[in-house]
Parts: sequence; C-alpha cells; structure tokens
Amino acid sequence: MDVIILSFFQSGVEMSWENEFARKVKKAERYAREPDRLRFEEFVLKFKGDHRTYTIILKRGNLTCSCSFFDEHGTCSHLMALKKILGVKSLEI
Repeated sequence: MDVIILSFFQSGVEMSWENEFARKVKKAERYAREPDRLRFEEFVLKFKGDHRTYTIILKRGNLTCSCSFFDEHGTCSHLMALKKILGVKSLEI
C-alpha cells in the first residue's frame, strides 16, 4: 500500500498534516475562549416546545419568538432557555 504524506509550508518550514491540524485545534480552543470574536447578525432557530415547535429569529438586531407569550411580553421561556444554552445573560446584539 502506498502512503501519501501531506505537508504544508509555513515560513519556509515544512510541516506535516498532523502538526498543522494540531495548530488548528489550538487556534480553535483559543477562539472558543474569546466569544467577543463572534457577532450574530442573522439566524433562524427552531425550538421544540412542550406543545409545538416555535421559530426564533434574529434579524437586523431584533430577536423574536413565534410564541404568543413573546407577542404579549417581549420575552418568553424559549429565549430564556436559549440564553442558558448559550451561556449568556443577554442576547443583546
């Protein structure tokens, strides 16, 4: 069986695919510790509630939920749960 070795060049130094992958993993870990790098601009999320599935939308800085409680109060259990899942206190954009 032939073995194919992939390599990358960085600053004139040949790096194996494994070394390059390890560098990418470390970079991803650093990025994950720096959540300020992320800025959600738009997304659609389906949230399966107890009675039906609701749609949470972020668009143009506005976050909405399709449930009737959100329509009446501007927040709801679905958005509260999303904040807990994401580990944030606020979903301010």
